[in-house]
Amino acid sequence: VRYDTNELSSNDPIEDRHCEVLTQHGPNSCFRADEKLPSCQLSVFDGHGGSECAEVVSTLLPSYITLELDSLPPPPSTTDQPLESSDAHQARVTAVHSAIQSAFTRLDDDITNLALDMSIWGAADGSTAQSTNLVPHIRAALAGSCALVAYLEGHDLHVACVGDSRAVVGRTRKSAGGGVEAIALTEDQTGRNPKELQRMKEDHPGEESTVIMNGRVLGRLMPTRAFGDTMYKWPAHVQKAIMRNPNLPKAFLTPPYVNARPVITHRRIDPSRDRFLVLATDGLFDELDSSSVVDVVDKFM
Repeated sequence: VRYDTNELSSNDPIEDRHCEVLTQHGPNSCFRADEKLPSCQLSVFDGHGGSECAEVVSTLLPSYITLELDSLPPPPSTTDQPLESSDAHQARVTAVHSAIQSAFTRLDDDITNLALDMSIWGAADGSTAQSTNLVPHIRAALAGSCALVAYLEGHDLHVACVGDSRAVVGRTRKSAGGGVEAIALTEDQTGRNPKELQRMKEDHPGEESTVIMNGRVLGRLMPTRAFGDTMYKWPAHVQKAIMRNPNLPKAFLTPPYVNARPVITHRRIDPSRDRFLVLATDGLFDELDSSSVVDVVDKFM
């Protein structure tokens, strides 16, 4: 698998991270040693409120995903490259999605719970969230990060999205004019997405007018899903116990308002037409639409 990376900082220091790993399966893995099934993870992490959360997630999430995948039954044989319609292939896709979702939510729980446990221990010791020994744990939980992970297993591409980064496939057009077309594999998870807006209103009945304001969670946070961002997850009384004066939103009634449950899509790669995959944060797509992005990458290729 070839990959190329490029980054341009909008903050100093940059808050984003990226990670590219060949999935190394353990001795108890479902992958047999004689199976020639290449697998890798390509990821982009859009940090906000600091780089600490993106740093933790980019370091740990690949291992969390690999551990979950290793617990699955063996994948179908790659000898005949099963079609999407086969029951065995569909079962594998479903199992992979369940494993990835579990990895995302477990890591977010660990980030938030470790910070909370350390804070409670510190409070019992007379410390506060500003104490030197607690700062790293608190900062990783209070900062936030979107996450976009592409897991490639043979010809099967699984894309997991938390936040508003995007995955787009550049696919060769069938028309005589040639060129590439953009195939979107994700949707931005913000209050401006009608599906996310409806979900947020259903999750917080009675707060329909305040849960999303100006396209943002409680009028502040753009992504509706993210790692960390415990200001939108911990109850008010917990935040007040940890921090002297937490800057809570006015309409803070029924947390958690943000979660790290990914939306996962699957695409069976067609090597004859699917030329490349673009993973990028919203900083790129704020300036260029998906069609323009794949045109630029096509020229680069």
